[in-house]
Amino acid sequence: MKKMLYLAVLGCFVVPSQKLFSQVGIGTTSVEDNVLLKVESTNKGVLLPNLTVPSLSLPAPVTAPAYGLLAYNKAAGKEGFTFWDGAKWNELVDSRNVYSVLGLTISYSTSNSSPVDLSTLAGAVNYAENSAPGTIWTFVPGLSKTINITQANNSVFVITEGMVQANNSNIDATKTYTYAIGIFVDGQLKGVRNYSTNYGRSNQYDFFSNNTLFKNLSVGSHEVKTYVTMRVNNYTNASL
Repeated sequence: MKKMLYLAVLGCFVVPSQKLFSQVGIGTTSVEDNVLLKVESTNKGVLLPNLTVPSLSLPAPVTAPAYGLLAYNKAAGKEGFTFWDGAKWNELVDSRNVYSVLGLTISYSTSNSSPVDLSTLAGAVNYAENSAPGTIWTFVPGLSKTINITQANNSVFVITEGMVQANNSNIDATKTYTYAIGIFVDGQLKGVRNYSTNYGRSNQYDFFSNNTLFKNLSVGSHEVKTYVTMRVNNYTNASL
């Protein structure tokens, strides 16, 4: 009988060790050569970490953040994307925070030309801060504006100008009348100024200018209104 001999050969292949670099595609298999990570979707987005960064000048809550680290800040009044520049967090500018980030000022204006009857005297009373208009104050139609605050650190400067005119034909410079202009925010008195003039000419008029500064109003919408009140009129032959 012929015997058959078989020779078994074991092959061993050795591949030199080396670092492997790859590209990642999520939702796609087509990744351009110059792209490290590519994400595609028609109905989903990429969610970055949501952090509470109360102070943009401090790294917390991140320990030793890497240069260029990107996250979404959900701290009240500072909501938005931020990145670490090696020394502080910087906000990415959008339509919500463009005014505060770039140090810009947004302006509102309104006006009114209709007369307001001031024949009712409220008296020379004191005006408590944050008090409601009540029956003392009369709203000036048209002098109301809703403003929108987007940042916790803010300054709101309100300038109210106008004229009060008396209904007098007789002239007596020794007779006077006093009135007050009040600025209310969300129904609370925030600024007031008293004025005084005399009846030195017929149909006496008095120009007023009230400048009021509010600091750090809460984030959100606020209604600013102008009110007027007649304090004292010591001339019975005239009304306002």
